[in-house]
Amino acid sequence: MTKPQTNAEFLSARPQYSQSSGQLRAYVDEAVDWEATHGLLLRAPKLDGDDWLATALVPAPVALAPSPIPRSEFDKV
Repeated sequence: MTKPQTNAEFLSARPQYSQSSGQLRAYVDEAVDWEATHGLLLRAPKLDGDDWLATALVPAPVALAPSPIPRSEFDKV
């Protein structure tokens, strides 16, 4: 069994991403296109009026990179 990490130890071991938002734009565009073609969309709230056609579909929130979790929390699942 591994020793539980402190929050500071865990956070210091996570990957660091150095890309600027400009460099990530191509990945964001690819993710949004994938979501649209696979139906991973949410209906945005109507801005005004009762016309259902005025309701927009927006991409669902996703993560472009893995989100690390402490091993101790993973082992609980």
